[in-house]
Amino acid sequence: MEIEVKQDEALSQFDTGGGTREIKTIITIDNGLSPRNKRAALIYETLGACLDYVLTHEQVERLKDTLMDALDQLEPI
Repeated sequence: MEIEVKQDEALSQFDTGGGTREIKTIITIDNGLSPRNKRAALIYETLGACLDYVLTHEQVERLKDTLMDALDQLEPI
């Protein structure tokens, strides 16, 4: 993990609690996967990027499966 610290006097104009952060996530999906597996990988990696510090791998996997099931009901691939 890389951390870069900046200071800015303009933040005092906003109710930020004294600081802000920017988070950048790059998700790369194997182009050789089937469309369904690409979607599953994207959902899992997105959930992991957002919730990795809160949920376990198993919990993220279950959320991914639930979302995949819901998407399958909407539009099967």
